[in-house]
Amino acid sequence: MKEKEVVFPGDVTAPQMTEFTQFMRARGLAVDTINERISKIKAIYKIALGRHKLKANPAADTLGFKESGVRKRVKRRLPFTESDLTVIFNSPIFIDHKRSSGQSEEASYWLPILSYYTGARPEELAGLALSDIQFEPDLGWYIRFIDSPTEEDSDLFDEPAVPASHQRSLKNSPSVRRVPVARELIDLGLLRYVEWVRKKGSVVLFPTLKKDWHGKLSGSFSKFFGLHKKKLGINDKRKVLYSFRHTMKNLLEQAEFPTKYLKRFLGHTSGDGAVTDGYGSDLPLGLMFEHFSRVRFPAIAAKPWQPGTGPVRF
Repeated sequence: MKEKEVVFPGDVTAPQMTEFTQFMRARGLAVDTINERISKIKAIYKIALGRHKLKANPAADTLGFKESGVRKRVKRRLPFTESDLTVIFNSPIFIDHKRSSGQSEEASYWLPILSYYTGARPEELAGLALSDIQFEPDLGWYIRFIDSPTEEDSDLFDEPAVPASHQRSLKNSPSVRRVPVARELIDLGLLRYVEWVRKKGSVVLFPTLKKDWHGKLSGSFSKFFGLHKKKLGINDKRKVLYSFRHTMKNLLEQAEFPTKYLKRFLGHTSGDGAVTDGYGSDLPLGLMFEHFSRVRFPAIAAKPWQPGTGPVRF
């Protein structure tokens, strides 16, 4: 807005907001990126109005862009194939215990592993607290996906509040759920890792992760993973960290997972209405474990977790 000599947010006009969207489009930004930025600007102005800092929201009626159905289908993320999984989990991160030279550290090993065996969203995994790894005596271990408890919410939880650096909210109410822990995760050392982190005084699973400018704890590692898989020869842009989620969906379908349970497992609405979908305990956990026991994961070469021994080099 410097060229328009706009100094204060309150000086922005609705036409200028439209010009800004056209500017982003001309710069070649993706439609999703442009629409996300517009949504964030709208949200900021809405907060300012609610706190009586401004009198108008110039972005209120700003329109984004719509992608064609063909382009959307072409861009759709793809699941990893068994050959992709072989390549990824044969890399030095999982065989020689090398790690990202950035902030990701042990998350370099665990985020892809957890993504593969849980199908959870990267941000859901990046924000896990140690207390989210829970045990049910008659069933086994499971991961609880909930909004991070803050100090203000401390009276609602029995565990310590998550530090401000790692507080995050789930995508929506249906994302609150409980996911069984695959036996393979135990064999790879998940519980050993939890105790290792606990002994270091942390209450979160990945204490070294930091939020990017989007406020995402998984942002830095997602970029690293994108570079890493290219170096491994996986060049399809539709195959990203999120692709593990699509891989899990395929595995659940192959195991003839009931549709209702499949949707709840992945954190989608089950179709039974807002009341049912608003709670992670809506479907019997015992039945979720029973259905999950039929899932057969293609074997991977990853060795059991050990603390990192140095940076991964290509």
